[in-house]
Amino acid sequence: MEDAATRLTIDIIGQVVLDTDLHAQTTENELVNAFRHSITWTPKAGRWNPLVNFNPMRPIMTWWYKRTMDAYLGNVIDARFASQRKLAFEKGGKHVIDLALDEYQAQVAGNSVDMLASAPDQHFKKVVIDNMKTFLFAGHDTTSSMICYVYHLLGLHPEHLARVRQEHDEVFGIDTSKAPGMIKGTPQLLNNLPYTLAVIKETLRIYPSASTLRMGSEDISITHNGKIYATTGFLVWVNNHALSRRADIFPSPDSFMPERFLPNAPIEIPRNAWRPFEKGPRNCIGQELALLESKIIMVMTLRDFNMQTAIEEWEKEYGKSKESGKVDEVYGDKVYQILQSTAKPKEGMPMKVTRAALQT
Repeated sequence: MEDAATRLTIDIIGQVVLDTDLHAQTTENELVNAFRHSITWTPKAGRWNPLVNFNPMRPIMTWWYKRTMDAYLGNVIDARFASQRKLAFEKGGKHVIDLALDEYQAQVAGNSVDMLASAPDQHFKKVVIDNMKTFLFAGHDTTSSMICYVYHLLGLHPEHLARVRQEHDEVFGIDTSKAPGMIKGTPQLLNNLPYTLAVIKETLRIYPSASTLRMGSEDISITHNGKIYATTGFLVWVNNHALSRRADIFPSPDSFMPERFLPNAPIEIPRNAWRPFEKGPRNCIGQELALLESKIIMVMTLRDFNMQTAIEEWEKEYGKSKESGKVDEVYGDKVYQILQSTAKPKEGMPMKVTRAALQT
């Protein structure tokens, strides 16, 4: 399921960032392949074997995939620049590439198209390409993993799945084929899904995809058990996984309880305790997009399909992956998270999918 979810979210972020259909779900794409293969060459934390960590092929393959991605994105930027120039740089849509080109045109030429060169300068292209790659990676990663775990948890807890389906029926009607048109025509309907959002938040509490580091400074200290710790010269890491399992903050932390995130929940969650996208001025710029597309994916799939994790069947068929190590369960969970640049479901989340209408 992780591969299917990743290809879906890459297609979504391709439209948002590049206004381009990458066809990741249906065909092979040069950018998508280079992007995904480059991730596999990222060194994995916790490995100390020098033959693995200092693989002489790593810098070569990293360079090759970077070159492939840069060339692909450079061609997209050039083509978009040329088409906008012909249109006298009329304000385009809200795609990231259009916003970048609009700003470039405003800074370089003001209102005069004649002052622009026939192609953007190389420094601008490099900055845009680097940012596009960041958007492509960060824009798909959290959502793809989170969707896998939403399916996993709702498959384990049919009572919560039934409540999500009921909410979708109430907002969009029982004819699931009408939901896409309703979302497109009235996207504000997605704001009327409090339980769906609660499921997303609870999933990210149990399975946070990433965390972040902040540089310490002289004016920042941490107090714990009455002792003050200076942060100067240190990196401060908020361990989301440990924080979200604290029973004093989230009662019954190992239980799937979406209702804890509903408005007027009986036990109030402390401010800043839930932080899968981090907090402050450098929080995740794409968190609203991630939540929005997650809601849409859930509305489009959960009433038509049943998903059940099939890790035991997978292991009987293919054996246990060396990548996952020798541990069978973590917190009683067979599809625990493993590190692949970010936290990913073990074995890619093997899953059995059936039409909901076929279930009795």
